[in-house]
Amino acid sequence: MNKVSFSWKPTISGRENWRWGLFMVVASRSGRSKRLRIMVRGLLLWLLSLAMGAYLALTSAWFVVLSQRSTNYVTWMDCVLAPARWDEIKRKRGDAYIAEGLIALENRKWSDAMLKLKTGLAHSPNNWRGRRSLGLFYLAAGQRPRGLTLLVEGFTLQYQGRDAMQLALQATLAARNYDLALAALDVSLEHSGGAVDRDREWLVDQKCRVLMQAKQYEDALAWIDGASRNSEIRFESKAVALIELGRFDEARDVLAEWGKGSGVMGGVQRISVRLEREAGDLTAMRESLRQMADRAPLDPSPRVYAAVQEYLAGEETAAQEALSGYLMRFDSRPQDYELAAMPLVEIKAWELFDQLMAHAFDRGIESETLDQTRLAAHIDRGEFDAAHTLVTQFHEQSDDNDPRSTQWLDVMEPWVKHLRNGDNVSHEQLVEALGTSSSIALALLEEVAQRLDDVGRAEAALSVWEIAHRNYPGYFYAEQNTRRLRQIVGAQMEPEMEIPLIADGVELDMESILPQIEEMDSEISRAMQSARVFEQLATRYLDGQNWTELENLLRELRRAAPVWTSAQRELITLAEIELNIVARNWPALVSTVRFQLDGSTDRALAVMRLARRLDDLDERRAAELLVNEVERRHANFPPVRRIRAEWAPVDVGTETEAAAPETPLPVR
Repeated sequence: MNKVSFSWKPTISGRENWRWGLFMVVASRSGRSKRLRIMVRGLLLWLLSLAMGAYLALTSAWFVVLSQRSTNYVTWMDCVLAPARWDEIKRKRGDAYIAEGLIALENRKWSDAMLKLKTGLAHSPNNWRGRRSLGLFYLAAGQRPRGLTLLVEGFTLQYQGRDAMQLALQATLAARNYDLALAALDVSLEHSGGAVDRDREWLVDQKCRVLMQAKQYEDALAWIDGASRNSEIRFESKAVALIELGRFDEARDVLAEWGKGSGVMGGVQRISVRLEREAGDLTAMRESLRQMADRAPLDPSPRVYAAVQEYLAGEETAAQEALSGYLMRFDSRPQDYELAAMPLVEIKAWELFDQLMAHAFDRGIESETLDQTRLAAHIDRGEFDAAHTLVTQFHEQSDDNDPRSTQWLDVMEPWVKHLRNGDNVSHEQLVEALGTSSSIALALLEEVAQRLDDVGRAEAALSVWEIAHRNYPGYFYAEQNTRRLRQIVGAQMEPEMEIPLIADGVELDMESILPQIEEMDSEISRAMQSARVFEQLATRYLDGQNWTELENLLRELRRAAPVWTSAQRELITLAEIELNIVARNWPALVSTVRFQLDGSTDRALAVMRLARRLDDLDERRAAELLVNEVERRHANFPPVRRIRAEWAPVDVGTETEAAAPETPLPVR
């Protein structure tokens, strides 16, 4: 067998004896030798089969290795189709690492959790759950810049949804890092798709809100002017921005436009009060204050607002009269005093505050919130002995099982003691209390440092500002004060240092580092999450005629735009109608009624009952407007004909003649 030949495929006759479909031995024509004939097609098929077998064996072995991990989302078919599914496999492996990292977080294995979450995000960058957990971990561990950047970068590839954006804004604004907050909003608005399109108007509102918080009023005005439409928050922000820039006439025009198109008038009146006060028109200011009080006679907020605005306008006598009028109507609950106490402390209206506290003492009103406000007043007024006495009482009455209360006292005690005595021991205790937790709010750090600075305790103030600069390195005001005080005390600026991560097993409350940016009623917050809670809250406000709270509830509803809004459409419409009636906003009332009329008799009768109610309130013109709307949808509607007949003018002469008795003819 000294010759090899090749054949592509068997001959047509099919009588050859091919072994394994690969080769056969063929005798020469003379019979003296043999030759090997190899089928090329069979050889290729064999090679392909061996390659496929090897590939399946390797992918199966790979799948077995992946399956050995505690968490695995990659299937055997994914491994087999790896060339076509490589991106999906990469994402699934990242998701598996993130799942393991989350388990490590629950077990307080911080180092392992950080490593696995970082690896997982490198493979699956759009996994928001992992990004959120790692970002909050960095924030809680003192590496705030890394945490904030990690959260914001999650919106670069895709919009992560409203809840994710709220978290990012909450974290960035808590650190006064407006640039990162705006970056998250800008990259989100550049995306397209169903999720971002649904939230686009909400995102526009949030950018408007951030610009206002950053006091970038010109940018806020340009942003609002470029928006597709005006919303409640845009009207309010535009008016406030114009007031801050001293453009009072333009602000009046904005408020007039807002009042025409809005069914909620409280915001317009509240901003109008501020506008007229800053413009120096006290008559117009007081008229707006009167309207606010008249439209909500059972609501204490407008009367507190009146006292504050009168004091800010320099009218101390009028402010005292306003506060006295408030206390004549609202003096039976601790909440009434708490509502007035804090704004009076904020504007440093000490005579009014003393008047309020004396009234509360006479009535025997006490509460923890009121005591804390009194403590803030003592500190602000430099009454450190009284503040020390009050803190001592707090310590005696404190609940050791309440960690937040304990943390607050740990700061208050050495702070007040140092303000009082200025000793090194209290200084060290204060620095230790503030420096051991990254969950101390920036606002508290600012307050402590500023008060220490005001009373000339430069070293102590510097220590607190350094803590603020370390915990919130993106906040320029902390860095500015740190540099200023270092020059005063003759110290050098320390180089930036990255704070090491905390040790495994240490308790870490990641949620505590996110204080609320807006002081929103917790009930209103819950109402935005549940149609049932909204119904209970709105019904309570309607029954109690708490118009300001109801107005705030509807305003927040417009901002949040929850998915269940349509399920409560009737209740929302009822609330809007009642607010329109209280505010005497007839154009908005007619607009609301117009959308309510759908051609059904029940809706038409409901509007007719509303028209009669307005007529009973001596609002005939408003009632006629509603009747016109019904008549437009229901021609020859009997209730409309009856009410028009009742309203038709009566000929006085005819009525008198018909009512006069017949005079008998004289008897001759």
